[in-house]
Amino acid sequence: MTSTGENLLTGNGTVSHLQAMEKAQTEYKKYKAKTLSSVEKDYLESNQNAGAKRETAEISYSKISNNSSQLMKATKKEFFAVASYPTF
Repeated sequence: MTSTGENLLTGNGTVSHLQAMEKAQTEYKKYKAKTLSSVEKDYLESNQNAGAKRETAEISYSKISNNSSQLMKATKKEFFAVASYPTF
């Protein structure tokens, strides 16, 4: 009985306890297959962060490499102008 006075369960039902447990286990396995654990989420996040750091490092390296090439080709006067105002 509920607070409204209606009966919730009438009769014995048609599903056995064993059938209900099997159904619950099946649905839980489906849920677990679709859901990432916290360890899996952390692993994926760390891989994404590592990729972003690698891209940043590659960009920084290419800028440094380009600046080095420019400095080596420059005359002394140009060298001091470029060296005074580095662009990273």
